[in-house]
Amino acid sequence: MFDANPDTAKFSGSAVADWKQCMNDLFGSGATEKVPVKYCKKTTQNQHPCYLGMTEELLAYLKDNTEAMNAVGIKEMTSNGFLATGEDGKGNKIEKPFTMDPKTKYVIYKKVGWESMGCCKIYSQFIKECKFNGEGERKEL
Repeated sequence: MFDANPDTAKFSGSAVADWKQCMNDLFGSGATEKVPVKYCKKTTQNQHPCYLGMTEELLAYLKDNTEAMNAVGIKEMTSNGFLATGEDGKGNKIEKPFTMDPKTKYVIYKKVGWESMGCCKIYSQFIKECKFNGEGERKEL
């Protein structure tokens, strides 16, 4: 937990100001001076492979590579995405469909946390929230 903003790219100044205003409106003027805003961030090491590329390339690659699909928690490919498989923190099996926009750069990876399963994000969103650490497998198509 941080008392000062550790990353202005993730916690924008205007969002912090809006949050403080909202808290002061709810709990009275000066509420954020009595109980200041705290900043939290979480770092998770993910040792599973990541696949980076355009939608069509990723779908074609994974469709032809069952081992790669299994490594990132994909049960089956669909015409515009995939059906992810995994489990939650209680060991319950889960499946979730993901669709991908055509002609878009994505990262497909295995999400690790309360739910561990296949996942995808548009590349621009992925680099805002995540960081390739140079360890493990990263395949760019």
